[in-house]
Amino acid sequence: MAAQKKNKTGTELEQNERIYTNIAIFTGSFVDLNVLDLSMLNLRFMKFKSAEFNKLVKQTEYHKGQIARVIKGISEEHLDNDRLQVLLPINFSKPVKKEDLWLVRDILLVIFPSDIAIARIIDFQLLGNKIGLSGILSYEFRTTGEDTFANYLFLYEHEIQCINQFIPIYIERYNKIPYLTKTIHAYLSSFFQSFSDMEYLSLCIALESIINGKTELTYRIRRNIAIILASDVELGKIVFKNIGDVYDLRSAIAHSTGEKYDRIRIYLPYLRKVISRLIVELISLNIHDIDKLNSELSYIGFGDRGKLSENYVEYKLSTSVWAGVFNDIREEYKNK
Repeated sequence: MAAQKKNKTGTELEQNERIYTNIAIFTGSFVDLNVLDLSMLNLRFMKFKSAEFNKLVKQTEYHKGQIARVIKGISEEHLDNDRLQVLLPINFSKPVKKEDLWLVRDILLVIFPSDIAIARIIDFQLLGNKIGLSGILSYEFRTTGEDTFANYLFLYEHEIQCINQFIPIYIERYNKIPYLTKTIHAYLSSFFQSFSDMEYLSLCIALESIINGKTELTYRIRRNIAIILASDVELGKIVFKNIGDVYDLRSAIAHSTGEKYDRIRIYLPYLRKVISRLIVELISLNIHDIDKLNSELSYIGFGDRGKLSENYVEYKLSTSVWAGVFNDIREEYKNK
């Protein structure tokens, strides 16, 4: 005799139809981030104080009072509440994982070494057409500048198209280039170190992650970085000299010798720009094997970066970051 199917109770039916998704509140930007195309992640930005987000909050039907208090509390806590950005699903019926919210944060930090950060992640649940609050996670904000607003993200209108071309390329490739994972992790960790010398050492680890072998490491790091970043010989010479200065300071930090904190203050922002550009260039080159990368670098010189990959495209994303890589940091330090 065939077993009879159980009829689902109302509670069971509700549970099966329940969809969980997430939104993030971002701080650390001077500009509206809604110009960024994140559609491949089913995400978009809108202003925290926009009428559109206010309407969404009012549509929340479960824990309505609590979500209203949360939004009010966020507004009161943040001095930059008029600049807060909300990252949320384009289609709420398709769940967004927390990992995707953090991925967007990582992309923004790679393109813009800045104080862009997630302040809150708010979990929502959808039941049919009804939206309800599920949970809230809070994160501390830490500035990397000399005052709270010194290092906020800024982009120019002429950069938007190139940035939107690069975002899907990054998403497609970033976790398929094995050695690049370490570069990105070391770079991102530098933003969350408690001491500036530890920030600096994390960034040096990011540089070292693209070198194989155990001999002439400093020279090879200087040469490889200069080739990857510079489009001509003269720019390559500047980067080569700068990375030499970077490693002189690294040695002073590691061995606790000499006056170093004034130099860290100047060199640290420069080093972040270098690694920002390094990650972008490695994503574009798309060479998966570190041995192949180093072998190819051995046979070319400054200005020959385009010979490393047939499909190479130069993405000049943040103008200030790209130009800053080719400043003479020794002169900048002398003039401060």
